[in-house]
Amino acid sequence: MRRKKNLKKSIGSFFHQDFIKTIGLYTFGFLLTCSFILFIYAKYKKGFAWYMDGYVQHFVTLNYFRSTLLDFFKTGQINFFLWNLGTGFDMFGNLAYYIFGDFLSYFSVFVSQKYLYLYYYFLVFFRIYLIGISFLIYSKYKKMNRFSSLVGALMYSFCSFVLFAGVRHPYFSLAVALFPLLLLGIERYVSDGKWGFYVFLILFTAITNFYFAYSMFLILAIYGVILVIYTYHSFGFKHVFFRLLRLLGYSILGLLLSSFILVPTIYSFFHSARSGGMEIFSYAPYYFRNFLPSLITMENGYWRYFGVQSIILMTLPIFLRNRKKYYPFFLMFCLLFIPLLFSQVGSIFMGFSYPNSRWSYAVAFCFCFMTTLFLNEERALKKEDFLWIGSFLFVYFFLIFVLKSTINRLFLFEFCLFFGYFLLFAFRGEFFKKFKSLHLFQGMIFLLLFGGLYYTCSFLYDVNGNNYSSQFVNFNRVNHMNSTNYEKTPDFTKALNFIKENDSSFYRISMDNNPHQNLALMKDYNSITYFYSIVPSEFRDMSLALENRDFSINKEYSTFDYRSRINSLLGNKYYIFSGNTKLPYGYEKMNYNGTSKIYKNKYTLPFGVLYTDYISVEDFAKLSPIEKENSLMKFAALTKEDIASFSGNFHSVSLPLVKNLAYQVKKNSILEDHRVEIKSTSNNKLELTIPDFENSELYVSLSNLRYTPYSKEEKIQFELKGIKDKESQKNDIAKIEYKYKNYLPTYNYRVNAKFDGRTVGEGTQNVKVDAYYFDNFDYVINLGYYEKNKKNVIELSFMNEGYYTFDDVSIVAVSMDDYPKEIENLRRSNYQVTEYGDGYMKGTVDAEENGILQFATTYSDGWNIYVDGEKVTSLVTNQYFLGAYLSKGSHEIELRYHTPWLKEGIVISIISGIVCFVLSILYKHKLRLL
Repeated sequence: MRRKKNLKKSIGSFFHQDFIKTIGLYTFGFLLTCSFILFIYAKYKKGFAWYMDGYVQHFVTLNYFRSTLLDFFKTGQINFFLWNLGTGFDMFGNLAYYIFGDFLSYFSVFVSQKYLYLYYYFLVFFRIYLIGISFLIYSKYKKMNRFSSLVGALMYSFCSFVLFAGVRHPYFSLAVALFPLLLLGIERYVSDGKWGFYVFLILFTAITNFYFAYSMFLILAIYGVILVIYTYHSFGFKHVFFRLLRLLGYSILGLLLSSFILVPTIYSFFHSARSGGMEIFSYAPYYFRNFLPSLITMENGYWRYFGVQSIILMTLPIFLRNRKKYYPFFLMFCLLFIPLLFSQVGSIFMGFSYPNSRWSYAVAFCFCFMTTLFLNEERALKKEDFLWIGSFLFVYFFLIFVLKSTINRLFLFEFCLFFGYFLLFAFRGEFFKKFKSLHLFQGMIFLLLFGGLYYTCSFLYDVNGNNYSSQFVNFNRVNHMNSTNYEKTPDFTKALNFIKENDSSFYRISMDNNPHQNLALMKDYNSITYFYSIVPSEFRDMSLALENRDFSINKEYSTFDYRSRINSLLGNKYYIFSGNTKLPYGYEKMNYNGTSKIYKNKYTLPFGVLYTDYISVEDFAKLSPIEKENSLMKFAALTKEDIASFSGNFHSVSLPLVKNLAYQVKKNSILEDHRVEIKSTSNNKLELTIPDFENSELYVSLSNLRYTPYSKEEKIQFELKGIKDKESQKNDIAKIEYKYKNYLPTYNYRVNAKFDGRTVGEGTQNVKVDAYYFDNFDYVINLGYYEKNKKNVIELSFMNEGYYTFDDVSIVAVSMDDYPKEIENLRRSNYQVTEYGDGYMKGTVDAEENGILQFATTYSDGWNIYVDGEKVTSLVTNQYFLGAYLSKGSHEIELRYHTPWLKEGIVISIISGIVCFVLSILYKHKLRLL
């Protein structure tokens, strides 16, 4: 009874009339600031779904999640495996990553699908609103006054991280909102042992988004250790040790409670394309160049968005002067700059991957709370304050000068506002003598604050600034874009319905222009494309093995470069074309009356294909990418363990699969001993003359391609070569050196191949700075199918200045003469799909021989295969596909899918819940195990 009263008292203290008034004033300030943003977006008729992830991922996921919830309420069943995307896709990991723990998304069931985009827009701002509320709760716990809390809350709600990411990736805002509450939770536990709220916050943060939870928990661990040592160091080492041990125990308990989501999500992450190791380079020089201006601007580098309003130029040095009063907070603040300055540490903060500082909102929070601390004291500046502020500004601008930082108009405007803040506080005593009004003084502070917020929003979003709003979908065009494939295929819905009306079997569809890789999730059809962050590693491995030009580490095959054989194996039956893209071999135009063209693959393979021949995965790895693709039509690549259980026919790699075309390099070429130097993009072409060929797909292959950009010194020397008399032309030399003073080599590059009027290219991201870089040293470019070539010259264009080296350039004409026979051999399974749905498929086979049945889906531990009702061993075939041994004759086949580690995660959560209940009972009776 007493505990209930204490809880009621605790809740009542937070929702006291005074605090409700504070929330009301914050709401007014929040709406006023939002009106700045809404005005800019309305002026350009823009909504709040970013063209890339915002619309293609976040809105689509909200739509799917809403449909899933409605189906669950109707049927009581839920399955997160979908056939719509890729070759089948477990949505659980991605739902947990994006939306599963977002309680606001559950209310989407009350919104009509037609108006769901409006709810999405609403959530963009409501999540930002919650950021300020959490800041106010933390400030109240720290006993800050209303005025200082409001200023800090508005600064934090509209810091540069939120203004940029809050509209781009709306779920990022929840992490920003949770951070102050996590600090509150650990402070309450350390100060008075109240562990329940802390455990709940750990649980809630982990299920909301494990990606952000990791970095937040790392920061929380640093702060917790500092706080415990600082608070209890006088009690001795043993006491501190056991305090830390109990803190760790409660932290683990919170994580274990979240296992029902966390465990299967972590499984998905560590089996994804993003989980592999990568080389971490030091931060590039440009990163440090604008590091200091980013304190009060929108300057970015590796997601370094911690900018706040310019009052921080005064409150930061005052905080540093009084650091001993807030020592744990000060130490945490200092330690947060280590990963911002050293990329290797930054990588640790992002799970040992690319060091993008998506946790930099924590630094912004520190800046905002420093401002709250300063304003809470309600005093004028002292002489020592002037000294600290002056010294700080001197060092600040000296370093900006030394680093040659970019000074833009936002920086200049914010610095002018800083003088306004400074003058108000410098003459605060005289101000009160004359006006005797605290409200007037506070009103002038808010006037400066809103002026800064307005100008920052204008600078970021307006066309006269960074024009960020132009990257967003038009306000009411979201539903229209679903029907028109991102407005690239006007009759897409009509074309899709035409296919569905004429074909009720299991098949996949591709498009020539598919910027909306997740459209299949919205329009309910099967496609080999998708665009999500958690991509199974098998997708990456297959794409790299075949050197798929369409591959990126956060999306699957797209069109798989229009390559005929792999498209058939993946079950692609139809292409919808709105342009004149060159078709893969074997696709015939259908009689469709629309603005687009629909083509059907006459060499379609069934969902299950039969192999009677095999090679080892070791021999498969020795083949070239083009040979590997051709081998997929002839035999299965198996591990030694699986070969031991199979009695099929072995083949060695000596079997010729493809034939290279001899070519002649044009004289006066830029090629010299497997090396190309591009001094100018006007002289960057390598022409190769090839012989005639027939009925073949034409490929260009560059093996072990490496690129080195020109250094700053080399760029200067190239231009200095044109100056003969260096004494008389010193001014010209100085101009050249000044021209390249900020030059930074870029390591991204691209190679284009042109043949018979068609240009196809492949590029690689910047290895030094890009999160989406992956090692890609063998280039395979498909120039398309030709019945007979009309041209005999292939033109390679190297699109970036610098040095290119490679082991070999091969021109390969892959004959399609045997292709029909290859298809017929694989059809010997006579596989027929009889029933399928999310997470299962039933079919029949009438195998002509013993063999290996390979399914057009990715291998996963979640699959169970049943042949004639009996569970059989699942195989990985060709290092990607799901397969099983099959004996000759007729069989019924069933595939069933379960999300790996979901059941185990639920069990762990239940057990942890029981432990939590027992601990609460013991705590009530003043007994402790932790």
